Amino acid sequence: MFPALAGIICGSCRLCGGPGYFRQKGCAGVVIGYILSRYPLPTETFILREMTAMRALGHEIHVLPLRRARPAVEHPDTHRLRDRVAWPQWPTEWRRAAGTIVRHPGRFRPLARGGWEQRPDLNLMAGAALYAPRTLAITEFCRRKQIQHLHAHFATHATLAALTAHRLCGVPFSFTAHAHDIFQHSAGLEAKLRAACWVVAISEFNRRHLLRHAPVAGKITVIPCGVRVAQYASVPAPAAGPRPLRLLCVAALRPYKGHRALLEACARWRPPRGLELHLAGDGPLRRELERLCRKLGLAERVRFLGWRGEPEVRQQLAWADIIALPSVAEPDGKMDGIPVALMEAMAAGRPVIASRLSGIPELVEDGVNGLLIEPGSVAQLIQALQAMESAELRLRCGRAGQAFVSQHHDLDRNVRRFSDGLEALHTRADEPVRQGTFAV
Repeated sequence: MFPALAGIICGSCRLCGGPGYFRQKGCAGVVIGYILSRYPLPTETFILREMTAMRALGHEIHVLPLRRARPAVEHPDTHRLRDRVAWPQWPTEWRRAAGTIVRHPGRFRPLARGGWEQRPDLNLMAGAALYAPRTLAITEFCRRKQIQHLHAHFATHATLAALTAHRLCGVPFSFTAHAHDIFQHSAGLEAKLRAACWVVAISEFNRRHLLRHAPVAGKITVIPCGVRVAQYASVPAPAAGPRPLRLLCVAALRPYKGHRALLEACARWRPPRGLELHLAGDGPLRRELERLCRKLGLAERVRFLGWRGEPEVRQQLAWADIIALPSVAEPDGKMDGIPVALMEAMAAGRPVIASRLSGIPELVEDGVNGLLIEPGSVAQLIQALQAMESAELRLRCGRAGQAFVSQHHDLDRNVRRFSDGLEALHTRADEPVRQGTFAV
């Protein structure tokens, strides 16, 4: 089901020759401004994939990051949207914002309202102030480029910017809720849910969580993240022969990814021919984890690969026998949603070990297409690794995982669902749509 459209200005779109936000039937494509907290990030390739796929479907895409990231490694598809990015211009935008508030003091009210709604989360309130000039710049960009729709990924700073821009210029907005943005930083979530014309949840778990903040079931749609299954299905099987078992973990080196438990389990796991572990990713825990490897006597068996682009991740999947991602929940609620790294591994036909946490059981069915453990349980992780010593189990889980991802997490199919939902919102009959529910 798709959301009620209440209080949004209707009219013809730029493709039909008019100034409004909603299109007549038959128009192709929607002019979309994607608001992202930072861009480009190697940990958010799923967003890049979505934007490039939406552009291929005929939508006009503009990328509107609040901050510019400068990662050591960029996804090879980043260049496809290079000419579609409106980068922040901080000194200029701050000067313009000051001038705008002086000339139009009424525009300060939506900015202040957004910040107040984020209380008592100091992180979100600080972000509201820090990104206020950028939000005003995005609002002006919407007017100048005749943006028809704003979509934000993550329900924190990016969605607040979309909400405030909506209040300032009337452009409808939606957002995708992922993980920490609703589990750890939920202040102001009710206002965002009520104001958005559509909300995408990446899992049923997330949908239920959102409904605890606002009774807006009619505007929430579950659309999982996806991968291009064909690109991963061609990954060759790991080389056979008498050798150590190869274990791979693809994740940022952060507490909620569970690397500590993984290393402790590997120190106690004794496969007949030994083991090798590759950690693809980087982050604030790297030095601590390197010290832990030395303490546990794993230094010779563990390689820290740092950030790796998508082609290199596929190479690592071709090397690996088992993929492990034993996620945990941090005390403040930060945890995974459904890691795309697990989808990639399953698409490549690799058996996975993951945690019974958040929406992960919606992807990994214990004993069918992978193995699930209780978060943080080193003992259960060791048992799962021992079970995966069986080549037969690895093959069975790998095949079942590949079939499941192909059916439920194919990128093109899921982006088409997103595109259809967005077009349903922006297609109207001759009579203006004030309220109503769109069904697909």
